[in-house]
Amino acid sequence: MKGESSFEKLKEILDKFGSKETGQICQNLLALCFVDIGVLPSCIDVRNHEGIDIIIDDQNFGKIAIEVKTTSGSIINLGNKDYEGLDKYRKNGYIAVFAILKIDRYGEWIFYEPWRKVKSLSVGQIYNSGKFKFAEMLNDSFEKLLNDLFDDIMNFGCKFLDKKLKEMGLKYSG
Repeated sequence: MKGESSFEKLKEILDKFGSKETGQICQNLLALCFVDIGVLPSCIDVRNHEGIDIIIDDQNFGKIAIEVKTTSGSIINLGNKDYEGLDKYRKNGYIAVFAILKIDRYGEWIFYEPWRKVKSLSVGQIYNSGKFKFAEMLNDSFEKLLNDLFDDIMNFGCKFLDKKLKEMGLKYSG
C-alpha cells in the first residue's frame, strides 16, 4: 500500500473477517477499481466462488481474465485449477493474469502473467506484467476506494460490496 493508513485498514478488515472473506473483499474492490478507471460495468463479470475471479471484455480496455490471490504472508499457492482456468481464457484471446495483493506496508496489486506453472510464488520476487498497463491506475484506485468504503466494509463486510457490484451494473455471481 502506498499509504500507511491503507495497510492499517486492510489489517483491520483481515482481523475482523479472516483471510477468506478479506480475499473476497479485496477481489470485489479490485473489480470496482476497473470501473473507476473507465471499464464499463456491463463488461465486467465477477465470480466469487467458481472459475476465474474477474473477466473483462471491454472494447477500449481489451479482454482480461484475472485470478485473484491475497496473502499476508510471503508465498502465494497456485493450483492446477487456477492455471486451467487462465489457460482457457488465454486460448480465447484474453490476457490471463494472476492479480496478487500482499497485505503489508509496501504491498500493492501485482498483475503477473504466468509463463510456466509453479505451485507457489514468492510475492517479493514477482513484478507486474508488461502487457498489463493499468497496474498503477488500479493501485491508486484501490487505495482511494478502500478509504472511501472502509466504514461500510467494516460494518457489513462482503455483503456491502456484493450489493455495490450489483447496483453499479457489474455481472456478479456470488
